[in-house]
Parts: sequence; C-alpha cells; structure tokens
Amino acid sequence: MGKKIFSILIAFALIAFFISSAYAITGSIGNARMILRASVGDNIEKYILVKNVNNVSLTIELLPSGDLEEYIKIRENNFTLSPGGEKRAYFTINVAKNETTESQINVKFIPSEGNGVGLTSTIIVIASGEGEINEDENLDKNNDSGKKSIVFILLLATTGIILIIFVVLMLVVSSKNKIKNEFEKTKPKKSVEKK
Repeated sequence: MGKKIFSILIAFALIAFFISSAYAITGSIGNARMILRASVGDNIEKYILVKNVNNVSLTIELLPSGDLEEYIKIRENNFTLSPGGEKRAYFTINVAKNETTESQINVKFIPSEGNGVGLTSTIIVIASGEGEINEDENLDKNNDSGKKSIVFILLLATTGIILIIFVVLMLVVSSKNKIKNEFEKTKPKKSVEKK
C-alpha cells in the first residue's frame, strides 16, 4: 500500500514540475484590441507594444489572421527581446473590404528552451466612406495591456496551489497509514488466560 502511494506522489510531483515548467513564460502586449474607422483603399499604420516581462531573452514572432489576413503587412515579424525589453511592432493594414472586419495579429513569445506562450491583438476595422480613423476609438493606450497576462498567471497559480494541496494531503494520508501500521506491529497482543 505504501509503495503505491509513494508512486502516486512521485507521479503527481513530476506532473506538477512539467506543468510549472511548461507555463513559466509570460506574455504581455500593450494593444490587445483596436477599433479603427477608415475607407476602402486606405492604408493604416499601427503598432502593437510587445513587452518581455520575463527574466530570459525571448524570440518574438508575429503572424496575421482573420478577415484581412492577406492585407496586413507586418514590418518586422521576427525579433528578439532581452529581459525587461519592449518594442513597437509596426504593421500596415490595407482596408480592402467595405464592411466591418475582424483580424488578429498573433504574438508568440518563444524562449530558447521550453515552451512559449501566445497572445492575440484583435483589430476591428469599420470601413465607411469617410476615410478617417477615429482616434478616440483606437484603444491604443494599453487599456487591455495586462488582462491576458494576469488571467494566465492566475490560472497557473491556481493550478500550482491545487497540486501542492493534493500532494500535501497524500503525504499526510501516507504518513498516517504508516504510523498506524507501525503502531499495530508494536502493540502487544492480548492473550486469554484459562483458569
């Protein structure tokens, strides 16, 4: 019984180690959502503020997707950020559809070893005949900057706490069973005397 519990504890400890190492990298972008107004044919230049809040250098990769994927040109889609560094990743959107479109720029944070993490900046383009970008609706001032990072960190912390509690409970049960077995072995056996 004790060997099974010990094996289970080792397995959970290894799982906890791999989970914590897999989610060690945190991503942070300054412009998680933009709403732009323009006319068909306009070229809009914007940027995503990419931040390395980790203590290791990361390779950053940017990739467009969504309705205007083929009309988004990223100036530099692959670069390296040192610890604590940040960079404006500029891109240009050619407004090619006379409708409201939703596109994304996917930002990957890749360490030299281990797993990385990805975040997405959503860009909504409302095409009209006015030909102007409404700067008031451009959420370009980091108002969504850390929300995705915070949710990710909270999820990681919750998972870690649950695993630690489970391992501690298993250790307590294992210790209790071991003490009980030792006590049973040392307990004097009652004998019945005949008169």
